[in-house]
Amino acid sequence: VQTPLRGLLNNGRVAGHQPTMIIW
Repeated sequence: VQTPLRGLLNNGRVAGHQPTMIIW
């Protein structure tokens, strides 16, 4: 279940964007 969430977090960090998904 958290597999897609972690993927998005990783993508955001790689892109250099702030961890907005973590706030979820």
